[in-house]
Amino acid sequence: MSSIYLIDYYSNNIDSPIHKISPISKLLFFLLILLSILFSNRVQHLLILIAIIVSLILIAKLPLLKILKWSLYLAFFASIFAISQIGYGILPILTFLKAESAALLALFIVCTTPYPKIFSMVNKISTTLASTMFLSYRFFFLLIDEVEMKLKCMKVRGGYSGGIIKKIKNIGSLIGYLLVSSIEKSERIYNALKVRGFRGRIYSLSESKIGIRDSPLIAVGAIAWLVLLL
Repeated sequence: MSSIYLIDYYSNNIDSPIHKISPISKLLFFLLILLSILFSNRVQHLLILIAIIVSLILIAKLPLLKILKWSLYLAFFASIFAISQIGYGILPILTFLKAESAALLALFIVCTTPYPKIFSMVNKISTTLASTMFLSYRFFFLLIDEVEMKLKCMKVRGGYSGGIIKKIKNIGSLIGYLLVSSIEKSERIYNALKVRGFRGRIYSLSESKIGIRDSPLIAVGAIAWLVLLL
């Protein structure tokens, strides 16, 4: 099953205390933790944040191994940037941990909250930001599916065999194909949305209100932010 359909399934069909929390509270938690990640300059603090997110993923009854696998796609690109920072102390480690923790955080939110509710709230702040996030969300997982398919095709056709020069050439060809394919796919998605009446606004019929059961999650986010300030 495609990754994006699995995420939609997790957000709509799993019954857990996390899923019942208001999307507004989850968005507030997301902002608090994300700010903690961005401004943190300590490995220990980032590891604590990752441990908190992993614990929440388990409480939400989500498949931890699959979530970790998805998060590593983003961490992989961050690791390429981190390599260029070698020689600057712990900076490469911080870069990787920030990318991994941010990816886990984003996946935790989208896997416990139906995406129309998320983007409809962001839409109240900025229609441009909401539209950009919505299209990025849909396109990212379509790209992941295509990458996985092409890697399997390369393996079947012997793309991993031969010397290092051949492997680098094959990977370069794959990256070039994905770049062209991404541009074409983005145009098709845009045209399809336009034909279906998309005008840059995302709506949700359900109302979201903060309740008492939301307080533990907000408290965790606030504590994480306060620890950063200490």
